[in-house]
Amino acid sequence: MCSIDYISFFSKFKFFNNRFNAQTYASNTTIMKTKYLILLILLISLNAFTQNVWKGNDYLNNVDWRENDWGLVAWNPILQQPTNGFWGYDSIAVVPDPYDPTHDVIRVKFYEDGVTTESGCGLLFSPDLSFLQNQKKACLSYNILLDNDFEWGQIGGKFPGLYGYNPNMGTPNATTCAGPNPINSEECFSARISWRGLPNQGYDTTRMFYELIPWMNEDTCHPNWVCNLPFGEGMTMLNNNPPSFEAIHGNWANIKQEILLNDDGQSNGYMRVWYNDTLVYDEQNLEITKGDDVKIYGILFHVLFGQGFNLNLGSPITQYCYLSDFMIADSYTDLTNLTTIEEFAETSKKLIKIVDVLGKETQPKTNTPLFYIYKDGTVEKRIIIK
Repeated sequence: MCSIDYISFFSKFKFFNNRFNAQTYASNTTIMKTKYLILLILLISLNAFTQNVWKGNDYLNNVDWRENDWGLVAWNPILQQPTNGFWGYDSIAVVPDPYDPTHDVIRVKFYEDGVTTESGCGLLFSPDLSFLQNQKKACLSYNILLDNDFEWGQIGGKFPGLYGYNPNMGTPNATTCAGPNPINSEECFSARISWRGLPNQGYDTTRMFYELIPWMNEDTCHPNWVCNLPFGEGMTMLNNNPPSFEAIHGNWANIKQEILLNDDGQSNGYMRVWYNDTLVYDEQNLEITKGDDVKIYGILFHVLFGQGFNLNLGSPITQYCYLSDFMIADSYTDLTNLTTIEEFAETSKKLIKIVDVLGKETQPKTNTPLFYIYKDGTVEKRIIIK
């Protein structure tokens, strides 16, 4: 992992840029050369940093992004469908972001009254994560958009989360550590975001929770958890401080999930979840798996209506949700640094327009004072002498 302080480095670069933004760049070649040298060093450093992050959006323009770039599990090239019980391949599509047509996102379709395998999708992606420094630790990040009129139904459903598997067990199937059957924690784990009515618990379906399957050590069930679930071995975390997080409608929201699997026989694992970069779960001293063979395997891409305790109620209408910018890195810190860097790079020096001394928009000209106006609010006065 590169040890450069990127945020500080960018801040200094921005200061350098603003420090000279009123000077005539073209007439001072020393300043220009120094500026571009710093930018070149920055880009090289950034490239080294980003090699330690898997970014799903980089591949969405590829026809076979699911099968190859995202590593769709149990794909059958003859049938052109996933096997082993996975479903919903045709329910997902790459479309323009409803709020930014230049940005591609994943749209998932729910069919009216469709429950679990009848609607949404239940896929497992296992991209190349060999870059992880520790195969038992990773942080997943993604964005989710729900329309203002999104209808949650009566029972609830699931959103994606990290998945772990013992590769010595062959190829997993759709119910491997995904319910409703009991699973051996020497084989796998799943940790998804869930929304549910939780009958008799007093929660409505717009409340988000964190769900772990399997949960084998019921003796250490925490007070804020619901354990011994009636649909296979598992548990649901119901944090009250801070409270389990409410869904946001009409705007993109970000979920980050960091997991460290425990050592064999030790309760030294942890799970953390951030919602729009606010920590909403921080569960420590966990024994998530048994043995040392289960590793971080990928993303359990569950976007569905239905719960194991009631498979009769699905989406109340035909509707969609949107997901984007899936990333996996070693840690939460890596992803937050990367997000800040990319936002800076995108906005800091994007040219909006060029105007002359009268404020009239124009094209670049030689031997004429012009003002270059950028998206970050800076204005550069330039004279290109020829």
